[in-house]
Amino acid sequence: MNPIRFSAALGIVVVLAGACGASHGPAGTEEAAVGLPATTVAEAAPPVPAVGAGWQYQLSPPLNLTVEAEVFVVDGADTSAADVEALGGRGAYLVCYLSAGTVEDWRSDADEFPAHLLGRELADWPGERWLDVRRSDLILPVLARRV
Repeated sequence: MNPIRFSAALGIVVVLAGACGASHGPAGTEEAAVGLPATTVAEAAPPVPAVGAGWQYQLSPPLNLTVEAEVFVVDGADTSAADVEALGGRGAYLVCYLSAGTVEDWRSDADEFPAHLLGRELADWPGERWLDVRRSDLILPVLARRV
């Protein structure tokens, strides 16, 4: 299997919570290795939703805030701070989608990825290309700024 394609299949989610921007971390550390706050899961996340909680998985704006769900999976770049606050205010558990293995040409930071790391376009997503994740030294700084 092509290691680029295999690695690019990874997607990561980041819990959006009030403490996500905290600059404190375990054992007094200030930041994680990639320059992100070293906030523990216990510090950043609200209580885990109950088994069987209702989900709303919506990556395209505008976000439908009328859905009666306890968990919302949203696109971090396309979801407004106001929507995050509104959902958090009603106790919703928010999960942020972030592709770490592809480059989407509609993202504001798409041109920050070096051209030589861009691979083939994804068949089902025009404008999205595989990313050679073997060069994490060039990729992680861009993702850290995004997060």
